[in-house]
Amino acid sequence: MTWAKIPDEFPDMCASVDLSDAAFRTHVEALCWVMRRENGGFITDRDVRRFGESKDVNAAVVELLATGFWRTAAGGYTVMALMEHQPEPEVIRARRRNDATRQRRKRRKAAGLPDEEPSRPVSRRDNPRDHPRDPVRVGPVRDGVTSTTELRLEDRGEETARFSWAAGPPA
Repeated sequence: MTWAKIPDEFPDMCASVDLSDAAFRTHVEALCWVMRRENGGFITDRDVRRFGESKDVNAAVVELLATGFWRTAAGGYTVMALMEHQPEPEVIRARRRNDATRQRRKRRKAAGLPDEEPSRPVSRRDNPRDHPRDPVRVGPVRDGVTSTTELRLEDRGEETARFSWAAGPPA
């Protein structure tokens, strides 16, 4: 379901250009129409006849064109006023696609089925080549708890050295 977004100051905006009630209604109906059709603001004369419920739709269209709320376009009109508040059709489609994927995962999880595609990368690191800067140190020393680190010196034919400290590595 889409929504037509109309800001609180819209009636003041209409009053400032002396928009008639018929033009006000026709413009709001046009906004609802283009959002329902997800066409980015384009309407034809036939569309106006279908959604226009005002008694004087033709005069309302002329008034909306004169005030700049609408513009003429090839084959119809383009709704201009308040379209900056409406999401673009591509955004609506992308949201629907993401919502459908999320809902499908939720249903599969509720049914106890495995996820088709993992939502998280297999590795917690952004780049699998990332590694800790100090491969020797095992963990942090917190609140005086002793941490033990082993240095592997096997590559040089020596035994494994074991260090233990309470406040940090030996100097």
